[in-house]
Formats: sequence, structure tokens, C-alpha cells
Amino acid sequence: MTHHPFFKFNLINVVVSVFFVFGLTQQAYAQPYKFEIDGIVREGDKNLSGAKISVSKNGAYVSEVATGSNGRFFFALEPEAKYLIEVSKPGFVTKRISFITNTDGESGPYRDFIFNVVIFRYVNGLNTSMFKEPIAEIFFNKAETNLDFDTELSARNKEEEQEIFDDLKKLRGEGTPESEEKLAKNTEAANQQELQLEAKREKAKAAYVAANGGSGQILIDDSKAKAEADRLAKIDADKAIKARLAAEAKAKVEADRLAKLEADKNSKAEADRLAAEAKNKIEADRLAKLEADKNAKAEADRLAAEVKNKVEADRLAKLEADKNAKAETDRLAAEAKNKIEADRLAKLEADKNAKAETDRLAADAKNKIEADRLAKLDADKNAKAETDRLAVEAKNKIEADRLAKLESDKNSKAEADRLAAEAKNKIEADRLASLELTNKEKNAADLAAQQAEQKKIDDARRISQEKIDAENALKKNDESDYIIQRDKARQAAAARGEKMTAEQEELFRISYESRIRAQKATKEKADADLKAQEELLKKVQENKEKARLERLEKLKKQNTGGK
Repeated sequence: MTHHPFFKFNLINVVVSVFFVFGLTQQAYAQPYKFEIDGIVREGDKNLSGAKISVSKNGAYVSEVATGSNGRFFFALEPEAKYLIEVSKPGFVTKRISFITNTDGESGPYRDFIFNVVIFRYVNGLNTSMFKEPIAEIFFNKAETNLDFDTELSARNKEEEQEIFDDLKKLRGEGTPESEEKLAKNTEAANQQELQLEAKREKAKAAYVAANGGSGQILIDDSKAKAEADRLAKIDADKAIKARLAAEAKAKVEADRLAKLEADKNSKAEADRLAAEAKNKIEADRLAKLEADKNAKAEADRLAAEVKNKVEADRLAKLEADKNAKAETDRLAAEAKNKIEADRLAKLEADKNAKAETDRLAADAKNKIEADRLAKLDADKNAKAETDRLAVEAKNKIEADRLAKLESDKNSKAEADRLAAEAKNKIEADRLASLELTNKEKNAADLAAQQAEQKKIDDARRISQEKIDAENALKKNDESDYIIQRDKARQAAAARGEKMTAEQEELFRISYESRIRAQKATKEKADADLKAQEELLKKVQENKEKARLERLEKLKKQNTGGK
């Protein structure tokens, strides 16, 4: 890693200062237990070397380590602090992990915490905004006496990271001939971007060191890094001692030379001249140092101002974001309130429409009942008129048939007398022989037929009476049922906290009366059918009786010789 020369110089001074202070105080205070972190950086299934791990404590930069050929890194974290670990490498997406080492009074020792970090190469067009925040949060688990993961956050971020991996495959065009060329171009662009970010990080670090006057304390938490810093500090100290001794020896040689010159030449003027040169050189060195310090301070002030401006800009951006979030919350609340009001009005409108529909259906039912009643009255009227017409037609037909038969009988009597006289002599002997037997058989057949017809009439009358009795019983039951149903309707209305209105009572009565009229009409039709059947049977019986009497009369005349 490349450091700014000013930063490198101050870093050495700080390391020496820390080493010196640590050496003075390690006997007075016991070293507290720390969390030893052992990690591996990977790209896919391979360990990744050259990755940089930056450590910040409570928002301030602390230290930095790099992975070796095996991808491993080590550092130590102090308890009761909040750390941010950044894992980066040029051309790769940087990942951040949060460590919270609040131990709630547990003083240690703690077990080593081992974990892996997988990073991947950046491709242009890939949305990596989620990696601006820590992808994992590691905290002190008191039950385990060790650090542990926030599993919910890790699981949630794992799902989002998988979506990014899917997008990464699409952007790389994996499975197509152009994938390798596209990957190379995207990787080069990512490398340039990471180098720019690295330059910004180095600039920020230099600004931090400069803001601390070039001697701000930088804690080296990684044990190996600290040992390396101690070693470098000792080497620098040894070099400083050697340089001082060499300078002293050189100065002594120069002094001896000057003394020898003084002694040899005895020239005070030469000695003054050399002394003046030495004084002028010292003054020039002092002024050069003052100028360098002034320039360094100006640079440090400029960098500090940049950091301050960035902090202020971040603060203003957060205020703006909070303002926008509040406005969005207010907008959503207003939308929710408007929706509730709209739903309430819609419900009122629906209730109003439902009531109107109920009233319309009730009116339709009432009108239908009335229409049915009028239609029934009209149907009953038409039925009566039709019944009367059929009765008149039947009566007229019977009368016409009677008159026609009388006329027929009158016209055929003479012909019958003639035929009887002609056949009389021929069949007289046969007739006389079989007359008695034939009369007995016919009389028996007529009697049996008459008895059968009478039984049909009796059965019809019995069925009619049973129907009348059933109708009377049904009428009584209907009247009781009407009272029961009316009382039930009233009780149901009372249960709903209502009262049956006169109109509802009237509708209920009309419905009941319509049913009773329908039953009555059915009964009347059944009675009319029965009566018509009885009349028909009676007429048939009368016709048969009349025919039988006519046959007997004819036979009687034939037996008496037409007298």
C-alpha cells in the first residue's frame, strides 16, 4: 500500500510514541483481555491475497492489515467499543462488518472469533447500494462468552446478496461467447473505480493524522501489526542513535580540524568566518523547518476543513432525508385517512342502496300479491262463466238429443212394426223357446250393471264427503296456522328491535287470504268435477235404464203379438 510521505513520517512518530508510552506504563497497568479476530478473505472458493482490512473504532480510523497468500488476517479488538471493518481490494466490491464489543461486565478471557468474508469483482451496471451498510453485525453473546452473529440481519442480507449475484451473472453474460471480453472490460472499469476510492481513503487518513497535529494517537489493535510497529520503531530508534553518534563524531572531527587550522594558522578571522557559516547554516535550516511546518499546518488545516465540510454535508443530507421521510409518512397517513373516509361513504351509499332495493322488493311483492289476487278473482270469474256456458251447452245438447231420439223413435216405429210382423212367424217358435232364458240373463246383466253404476256413485259421494271433511279440517288448521305464523312474524320483528307496521300486517293477511282462496278454488274445482262426474254417471245410468225399459217394452209387445 502506498502512503503519503507526510502520513508515513507521522505514522512512524506515532508508532514510536505509542511504543514509548506503552513501555513506560505496561508495568503500572495490567493489559486487559481483547477479542482476537482470525479471518479469511475469499473470492468464490479461493482464498484471496492482497485484500485490505481497515479497522475503525467508534467512527475513527484505527489500523489496517492485508491478507497474505492464504487470504488470512488477524487483529484484536478492545471491549466496550463499536468497530467497523472494511474488506476491500481494487476491482472488487467492498464489504463492511460491524463489531459491537459491549461485554456487560464480562472481563474475559474470550475465545478467538473465526469467520470468512467472500467478496466478488465489480461489474458496471451492478447495483451494490446494499453494501454501503454493514452486511453483518457481530455482538458479544454473554451466554457463549464470545462474539456471535445477528442471525436475522445475516439471513435478510443473504437473500438480497443472492439477488445481486443473479444480476451479476446476467451482466457478465455467463454462457455466451462475449462473456470473457465483457468481464475483462467491467473488471478494468472496477479497478479504476477502486483505485479512485483508495486514493480518497489515503487522503482521508492523511487528513486525520494531520488534524491530530501530526502526532495523534493511532491504536494498533492487531497483535502482529503491533509487533511489526515495535520492530520498526526500534530500528528507527537505533538509526537515530547511530546518526546522532555519527554526527557527534563528525562534529568532533570538524572541531579538531578547525582547532588544528586555528593552531596552524593562528587565524582568528578564519575561525570567525567558519563560525559565521555554521551559524548561517543553522539559521537557514531553522527557517526551512519553519516554512515546512507552516506548509504542513496549512495542508492539515485544508484537509481538516474538507473533513468538516463533509461532516456538515452529511448532517444536512440526513436532515433532508428525515424531512422527506416525515413528508412521506404524513402523505401516507393522509391517504389512509382519505381511504377510511371513502370506505365509510361507500358503505353509507351501499346501505342506502340496499334499503332502497329492500323497499323496492317489498313494494314489488305487495304489487305481485295484489296482482295475483286480482288475477285469481278474474280467473274465478272466467271459470264460473265457462262453467255456466258448459252447463248450458250440456243442457242444450241433452235436450237436442232427447228431441232427436223422440223423432227417430217416431220415424222408425212403423218400420219396426213391419219388420216385426215379417219376422214374427219365422222366429216365433225360437223366440218362445228362448224367451224366458234370454229375459232372465238380460235382467241379471242389467241389474249387475245398475249395481256397479250405483257403487261408483256411492264411492264418488264418499270421496267427495272425505274431501269436504278434509277441507274443513284444513280450513280450521289454516286459521290456527295463520294465527301462529302471524305471532311468529311479530316475535321475529320484536327480536330485531322493530315493530310490525300496519302495512306489514296487511301484507301478511293478504298473503294468507290468497293462499286460502287458492285452496278454496281448488276445492270448488274438485267439487265441480265430482258433480259433473256424478251427473254424467246419472245420465248414463238413466240412458241405460231407458234403453232397458224400451227393450222390455219391445219384448213385451212381441210376446203379446203387438197388442
